Amino acid sequence: MIELPQRKRNRLLGYDYSQNGAYFITICIKDKHEILGKIVGSNSVRPHDDPPILVPSDIGLLVIKETENLARIYSHVT
Repeated sequence: MIELPQRKRNRLLGYDYSQNGAYFITICIKDKHEILGKIVGSNSVRPHDDPPILVPSDIGLLVIKETENLARIYSHVT
């Protein structure tokens, strides 16, 4: 059997995640494929004062829509 690498804990020991607080959602994409969209503006000719922006793909738009739906489904999520 192939031995898998050890992963770091993604939760603090003893922390109550059911309490109110700010939480982040992290989405990892296999092999860092840009399926959620493209970052534009970051590789432009410098100097460039405008921050880079995300132009979402169809899949990216779906993720945005479903993330926003969390607040409609769960009353305690804003």
